[in-house]
Amino acid sequence: MEEITQTPAKRKRRTPEELAADPKYVARKQKQKLSKEAADPPALDDEEQPAEQRQKTQQPKKKGPRSKVAKPLAPVTGSADDNPAVPASTPAVLEVRDASPAPPLVASDASKKQKPADKPPKRTYKPKGPKAPKKRAKSRVGKYWHLESFASDIFIDDDAKFPSVRPIYPSVRPAKTDFVQVSETEKQSYIPKAVARNLESMAYAKANEGGDRFELPPHSARSLEIGEKNRKKFVLNFGGSVWGLDWAKVNDSKYQYVAIGGYRNNAETHCLLNSKQTHENPVEDSLKGCVQIWKIDTSGESDPTLEIGFLLEYGVVYGLEWGSGCYFEDMSDFESEKHNGAMPDSDLPRLGLLAVSFGDGSCRIINVPHPAALKSALDINPSVPAFVKCQDFLFSAVVHDTLLWKPSWGGTDFLATGCANGNIAVWDIKTVMESRLETENPVDEDPIEPAQYFPAHNTAIFKIQWDDDEEGEVGASSGYRLVSGGADGQILVHDLRDPWASHLAYKLRGIVTGMAIAPKMNAFVVADYHHSVHYFRSTEPDIGTTEVIKTGICSFPLESDLRISKSVSGHLALVWDMEVPPLYPFVASVSVDGCAKMSNLNRTVTKTYRPIQHNLYQLGYDSETQTFKYIEDTPEEDLGDLAKKGESPTILFPPEIALQKVSFNKNKGCIQWVATGGTAGLVRIETVFDES
Repeated sequence: MEEITQTPAKRKRRTPEELAADPKYVARKQKQKLSKEAADPPALDDEEQPAEQRQKTQQPKKKGPRSKVAKPLAPVTGSADDNPAVPASTPAVLEVRDASPAPPLVASDASKKQKPADKPPKRTYKPKGPKAPKKRAKSRVGKYWHLESFASDIFIDDDAKFPSVRPIYPSVRPAKTDFVQVSETEKQSYIPKAVARNLESMAYAKANEGGDRFELPPHSARSLEIGEKNRKKFVLNFGGSVWGLDWAKVNDSKYQYVAIGGYRNNAETHCLLNSKQTHENPVEDSLKGCVQIWKIDTSGESDPTLEIGFLLEYGVVYGLEWGSGCYFEDMSDFESEKHNGAMPDSDLPRLGLLAVSFGDGSCRIINVPHPAALKSALDINPSVPAFVKCQDFLFSAVVHDTLLWKPSWGGTDFLATGCANGNIAVWDIKTVMESRLETENPVDEDPIEPAQYFPAHNTAIFKIQWDDDEEGEVGASSGYRLVSGGADGQILVHDLRDPWASHLAYKLRGIVTGMAIAPKMNAFVVADYHHSVHYFRSTEPDIGTTEVIKTGICSFPLESDLRISKSVSGHLALVWDMEVPPLYPFVASVSVDGCAKMSNLNRTVTKTYRPIQHNLYQLGYDSETQTFKYIEDTPEEDLGDLAKKGESPTILFPPEIALQKVSFNKNKGCIQWVATGGTAGLVRIETVFDES
């Protein structure tokens, strides 16, 4: 049986007679005819047309049905004097056009057609298809915002008050008798067990082609290629795992100094939290260690050099921090005063005061002399480092039941230490300095008792910071406010006038590994165990009617509903340290994944610029060849991908590439320098702005 298929019927074309009988068709044709006659009146010669008709002829024609009718060109406005090339009596030129649309005429501003005010704008239709990608908004200071010169857009405070050149307590100077030089054989048991490191520096775009390969001996440094972003970069070999890193606060824009401390080895040995090192139970064979002072030539004319190695017997270094720049003494002023006979011959010019916390639970202050003066006094060759033992400390403190392992200076008068048991100890340095002035021959006496000692956290304190006074000097303190973050996930604000009533600023479900106050952002920046750095601030621009926690530069609401939190940086592993400089809105963070990242806090408070982060560098390790690889000039990363990173599985990175410390330079003329270090004993010293 044949299958019957039914095809759709075609529309029958109507005959002229059928069209004439359709009243709708006839009415539509009549309407088109009337509109055509109104749009195209019979043409007359220019002389026969009246003036009003000639003016109407030159006006733009109303839109009508498309037709092959002659249309006038755009008239030339003005008189013959204004347009000498066109006579006033020139008739309108007619042109025969086809039905295809002609390209638009390009005319001067004076001859542009004016659209009728009551005419709606012409609608344009876009073809359907996939949406085009959104264009990336550029930064206010260029593509690489964190690598360029300072600009007003990132509000560098030009009126910032740096420490005065005149030092305080000028009579409390280091003396020649405070240090003893050791032999080459004896120093080997103190300095880190450093080995030569095989390094390779390569650009991200040319990673497959390899890069510059070199060997870095122990206690030496080398400059790296400036790269496409034109930054000064150095790498130095400390030798052991770095846990203490800070810039000396000096008034010298050419030469800067960095203090480094940590373990004697790299990843083989670890100390337990809140477990003191003793001679009966040392980490290795003894409590010997070394704190190194490196000299940095900011002009880039020479590589960094190791100047002083302080040989100590108090265990590993958990943390260190330089005191205020008011303790710095200029060499020329010292020489002129010494020439006048106003000081003993054994006195040395003071570079600064360095507070160091050790594995035996103690915290000590080293009165650091200028390296050149120390070498000259001990008859040491200026071109080699001076390894010396400290015979006398300016300050020594011990609490019997815990470790003083996170020091923080409060201006020139106080020193606070975060303890491993969650308590905070505050020491009155002003009283110590005055007692030194009263004693003719000071000696290292019994440990000093703290001026205040109060409970703060439930467990160890990972970060403690004095609240900077908005009206004071850079790095100075208001003297009675502290902010701390601990392993219990709490961010607490303490007022030393009532230390037992601490205020809870924020609570995290994890460990607070880093914390800082963001200047001029009214916010706290926190690094937590979620592998990210974020800040939290008030949601209300005016919180004068709300109960708040007031600090020197931050007013924070007590109610959690009035707070907002945003991510500013993300890593693939635990963030060990982060820092916010006091003069510009950047945050730097280092992590176990071997990346040192920087972000701009300004980009997180506006929708005009998308928040991004940059890698200063990325450290890799080849276990077969035992080569460390620096990957430079990596592309920027969008912070919108942080959620994806948080959902990614846990990645186990080699322990050799972990970065544990980051420190910004806070000295005038050198705030573009940053230092980072980690487990491998490699410390990077570099600028973060394009200096071209």
